[in-house]
Amino acid sequence: MNGPAIYATFSATTDLVVMNNHTVLMNNTSPVNVRNLTINGGSGRIWKNSTNSASMAYFNVFGNLVNNGILGNGATFDAIGFNFEGTTCTIS
Repeated sequence: MNGPAIYATFSATTDLVVMNNHTVLMNNTSPVNVRNLTINGGSGRIWKNSTNSASMAYFNVFGNLVNNGILGNGATFDAIGFNFEGTTCTIS
């Protein structure tokens, strides 16, 4: 399950939307800052192909997290973490 590499600069004012039928494979170990993180339904997916907790990939979310797709690698621990940094954040 490999998709194209995505290189982008994100900030606390950037929204990240994972569209249906798209996969974001996390390879970074430094936090990715986003305002709102949305994973659309169907097969929209964010995952990390690693079970090594020393190489965790983090999102710093300053707004809302909406997951209607797939977040993570099922029952397999895949080392994705979330920090909620905003004063008002929702998770759905």
